[in-house]
Amino acid sequence: MEVRASEEALRLTPELETTLFRIAQEAVNNIRRHSQAKKAVISLRRSGKVVELRIEDDGCGFAPPQTEEAVRQRQWGLVGIQERVELVGGRFSITSEPDQGTRLLISAPLTTIEE
Repeated sequence: MEVRASEEALRLTPELETTLFRIAQEAVNNIRRHSQAKKAVISLRRSGKVVELRIEDDGCGFAPPQTEEAVRQRQWGLVGIQERVELVGGRFSITSEPDQGTRLLISAPLTTIEE
């Protein structure tokens, strides 16, 4: 497991910090349980007024569900991730293909302690 963060120190609001931590925690659990990955990378960075959390693995991948109903039926923790992202006004995308690994990208409006 590799973790990367931008050199710029950001102090996010407790709500946003907790949300991003819980999303990363769920994603790591999914990687451990399902992906058969040899490598996973978590990166956090600021992009303008947005904070981006990217989680990638080199595991077995899967065909991502195409509808919200399909997400709910799969029980992979994606529903929880999607709901957490929505609570902070963010967006969530997943890219995965069988034998090609999986990539999650979460972006949320940047809210810091200083604001």
